[in-house]
Amino acid sequence: MVVDSWLGNFIRHSRKAVPPEADRAIIGVLAFEVSKLMSKVVNLWRFLGDGETRTLRDDVVGTIGVRMLVSGDGDYLMELALDEILDNFAEVAVSVAELGRKCADPRFSRFDMFVSDPIRNHLEWFGWEYRPKKMERKVKKMERFAGVMVVLAQELDVLAELERSRRRMLGNPKTDPIKLLESQQRVLWHRTEIRNFRAISPWIRSYDYVVRLLVRSLLTILERIKTVCQINRIAFRRKSRNPAGGPALTRSQSMSSIMKHYYAVHPSPGVGSPTRKKFRYRHEQGKIGHLEPSPPPSPPRGCHHRRSRTRLSDVGGLNGCMHSNRDRNQIGSSLRHVSNSPVVAGGKEEAEQQASCSSSTVVAEAIYSKLAFLGSKRRQLINPAPTTLGDAGLYLHYANLITVIEKMVSAPHEIESTSRDELYGMLPGSLRSVLRKRLRDHATCRVSSVGYDATVAAAWRQTVARVLEWLLPLAHNMLRWQAVRNFEREHHEEADSKTHVLLVQTLYFADRAKTEAAIVELIVGLDYLYRISKRLEEMRLDRR
Repeated sequence: MVVDSWLGNFIRHSRKAVPPEADRAIIGVLAFEVSKLMSKVVNLWRFLGDGETRTLRDDVVGTIGVRMLVSGDGDYLMELALDEILDNFAEVAVSVAELGRKCADPRFSRFDMFVSDPIRNHLEWFGWEYRPKKMERKVKKMERFAGVMVVLAQELDVLAELERSRRRMLGNPKTDPIKLLESQQRVLWHRTEIRNFRAISPWIRSYDYVVRLLVRSLLTILERIKTVCQINRIAFRRKSRNPAGGPALTRSQSMSSIMKHYYAVHPSPGVGSPTRKKFRYRHEQGKIGHLEPSPPPSPPRGCHHRRSRTRLSDVGGLNGCMHSNRDRNQIGSSLRHVSNSPVVAGGKEEAEQQASCSSSTVVAEAIYSKLAFLGSKRRQLINPAPTTLGDAGLYLHYANLITVIEKMVSAPHEIESTSRDELYGMLPGSLRSVLRKRLRDHATCRVSSVGYDATVAAAWRQTVARVLEWLLPLAHNMLRWQAVRNFEREHHEEADSKTHVLLVQTLYFADRAKTEAAIVELIVGLDYLYRISKRLEEMRLDRR
């Protein structure tokens, strides 16, 4: 939120001294790249809207598959989501900083210093944020600019084709003069249309105009990111080596342990809240999904909250809110004292306001530290752990594999031998060996020559349905994420923000061993359901 102070008024008045727009270099053909940046800014703002931020934690932490395959630590998951948002923010900010070097206003040429080290240079940009209503107007303007550039690109393609056709007609002595005149008129008409579109696009705007619009929008988005962190109560911490917690699962282990964890995070009616109860898992032969509640374990090592070591002397928009660790402790103790003792009416509110300022300071420190890490050497915060599908590069392959299994499970009686061979061919070599071993172990559960065990069949149907229930959303989100990237690459424009999903909601950060164990369990169940359908078909034919 912009603070209407003497400093903000000074900045606004100082902008009047900037030379007129006509005296500066215009964007020109770079307007196409600028429109992409504007689309990214619009998508960031829309994604961080009030409605989306309220459901962000529920969408990320509340997804069963994410908690089972990525991590059960809600703060860790939210920090992964924040890292991806900051990666996207930094990517746009770096491009805007490059445009700023071509501005006549020296302030914009210094924006790259803020991108490289926001901790030291944030004060220079204090007060540049838009107010919420004005930001909405600027967002609509950038949407119009982006839309005009899309139409302009199409018109340029049409004009190029018309000019090629006209040149061919000029080179042909047998061309009808009337057709040649019509072709020239079409070319002139399209050139006029293109000039009109350029007049309402960033094409004729100066670098200063465009960079000012983008810089102020980015700074407004940065303030919104801080607000989102406070709303979702993101506790910044260092990522542990095994974020999912607990011992790592190997591919050869049974999926029953994961299925037991399913009940822990998705209990039946009457069971207490899953976030307040911890469970320990015990494998019992012949039982699927068995679990017993256990007392909450002690916090895992390395998961305690750690404050950033970097200290700030002041944070934009947070004047007077800086406190040392000792001050923060005093604020916490004073709040407890105020809540339990009779004080004046405004005492408690003042203490709560001080605590809120302290929380805002911690959030700003953490975000600026992450941005400094991104801007210093153009690094990324999104780095999957060695045990994840993202590190192995298998996230898209496994997403396609899971969707193929979904189609087969929906109609096991229609599975043909070629489909089975194709499914088997999609499995990596290591997964094939594990699958062969699991099929041998479950040979006694297969359909016999005289019939089948209805209890075992029902158990397998239930197991397959439950695994697909929490695994499919991650696979579908993974394919949706890739489809958005393909659209942007092919059409050279940003997709609608409503189609975007975060990587933490996909298989990208999923534990590889747990995901492969789930896939093996699905294929074993699919094999049994396939044999059941074939056996029932044979029994039906024998009765005739």
